[in-house]
Amino acid sequence: RFTLKPLAAIARRRNAYELMEVALRICRHHEISMDEVLPLDEAVPLPPFDGSLPPFFENLMANSEGYVFLRTIRDGEAHFLVNSAFERSIVSVREMQQAWKSSQVEINALFTHPEDLQSVYRMIGQLYRQCQEDVVAQAQCERPVRMYD
Repeated sequence: RFTLKPLAAIARRRNAYELMEVALRICRHHEISMDEVLPLDEAVPLPPFDGSLPPFFENLMANSEGYVFLRTIRDGEAHFLVNSAFERSIVSVREMQQAWKSSQVEINALFTHPEDLQSVYRMIGQLYRQCQEDVVAQAQCERPVRMYD
């Protein structure tokens, strides 16, 4: 349920019929009421994302010696945050936003070697299975991943 609401919101916002179909099939498979995922009476929309992060992520962004890439989805719209090392060496936030809006390339494919994408997707799947409100989930790929710079 935690991940289905954002998935359905993304599908609605982008008129992505296939994505909406995926969300609804998952609901059917797990016997989740569509009203839980797509309520008839629209809730008050969240305020626009202002870029502020919980302290854990603020610290990670400010103090990491490696690359930091965060994606948050708010009201069906993706927002990308990276540290300066990632922005300078890997890919810019502007390029990720353009890719998101165009729907032509999956974001991780912008900077991950094609042979390593499945490993990244499995790791993302592990994170989604751990999703809970107010819980920081962690996962890692089963082997090192090659990135483009």
